[in-house]
Amino acid sequence: MLGSAFWLTLATLLGLCLGFAREWLLVAAWGAGERSDAFLIALFLPEALRMSLAGGVLSAAALPLYLQRKEGERLDWLAVLFPALLLIALVTSLLLTLLAPWLVQLLGPGLAASATSLASSNLQILAWSVPGLMLHALVSIPLQASERFVVAGLGSLLFNLPPVTYLALAGTATQPHSLALACLTGSLLMSLALLPSMVRLGWRPWRLRASTLELRELGGRIGAIRGKFISWRARLTQVTAPSPSKDATSRSIKARPWLAPLLSNSGPMRWPSSRSGAKASCQRHGRQPWRHIDGSNANGSNRLPARQARANE
Repeated sequence: MLGSAFWLTLATLLGLCLGFAREWLLVAAWGAGERSDAFLIALFLPEALRMSLAGGVLSAAALPLYLQRKEGERLDWLAVLFPALLLIALVTSLLLTLLAPWLVQLLGPGLAASATSLASSNLQILAWSVPGLMLHALVSIPLQASERFVVAGLGSLLFNLPPVTYLALAGTATQPHSLALACLTGSLLMSLALLPSMVRLGWRPWRLRASTLELRELGGRIGAIRGKFISWRARLTQVTAPSPSKDATSRSIKARPWLAPLLSNSGPMRWPSSRSGAKASCQRHGRQPWRHIDGSNANGSNRLPARQARANE
């Protein structure tokens, strides 16, 4: 188990290092100019999809569905989802290809006309990396279920390896379309590297089934996860939002430390007009009765310990 964790951590770190190397070599080859901006804008949508799938959106929704099925039903489940998700990925790639000029204008409104045209052509190539990314996310589910985490965790490393290799070899002669094709090759490597392990598990890509039950079930799980994420973000926003009443209370306590016993808890509290009123108010708000200067509390008893009283004297 420790060995698998070590290799998975190493593969993740290497993938992150290659991602940093890709950006560094890109700037070293083209500089901070129009070509760099155009390619990074074109790569934004495929990279965001890769990070979303690699972050476990599909795995978190599909892995429980895969595990709750029996051994013989799991391959049938994959036979249904494989053509359906592949079709969704192909349609997404086609839409990105057709909408590339408008998407580039939306993502990079300040680009020049030449850079916009270059980014659009790059996006039309990079859009076809979506099927490879989707297939990698799907076939990672059985591998994770069988505790083969290292093979499934090679996605970032394999995606960044071809463009980094091309940038390192070509240098300043790097061409935008060739670099986009290198990224497309990386997306294909992500899924092709997992196929031998999937074949050993008994999966055959040519065995297909048509059903809508599994798709509706997966869609419901993804919607539930998305709803939980939105509610979590809303609660986080409410918790981190500044509260004027709490800020005012903190300033009052800092300016007058002796008010802390009265203002430390939430809820309004009237100033007591007598000792009996102070005791009743403290009990009503769940606070300890405040102490007088002489050491007694609101009901006149519970004086300071003798040792502390002698020390104060």
